[in-house]
Amino acid sequence: MRSLVVPLPDPRPEAFLAAPADSRLSDLVWWRGLDLRADRVHATLVHGSDEPRELDRPIDVVVRGPWIGQFNTGRIYLPVEPADKRAARALAVERPLLAGYLQLTADVTGAAYGELRELVATFQPARTKVEVDRFHVLETMDDLALRSRFVNQQKPCRSTERDRP
Repeated sequence: MRSLVVPLPDPRPEAFLAAPADSRLSDLVWWRGLDLRADRVHATLVHGSDEPRELDRPIDVVVRGPWIGQFNTGRIYLPVEPADKRAARALAVERPLLAGYLQLTADVTGAAYGELRELVATFQPARTKVEVDRFHVLETMDDLALRSRFVNQQKPCRSTERDRP
């Protein structure tokens, strides 16, 4: 399947990653997945699209701190939003953009879930501004994009600013 995506640099929010690593949540995180997916971090704009979209000039997006959803609870996401009105027009989406970032290895329930929600809430204020010069088509064979490739990729996007709580 191919999709039009906003490619993102791996934000490696070290303070956030250290928190579950040093807690009882450590065994619930698929740590190897971070490295396997580091060059495939992305937010999907259009599912099922194989048309790359050029930009007249680069736009800035903001990658926000972690977020946990109610539906795909096996993943911690990084919300992606336009940094300004020009970026909002270029993205032209009606729904939140999410980059699946941290994969969980099992259901998190009870006290562990409370701990995870508290940890995520602590780091949600984090913001990283990223410059994007084009959208890419990602061709993938699986949900985690482990067997995937960017089609017609020219150069990666880069982080322009990092702000941590």
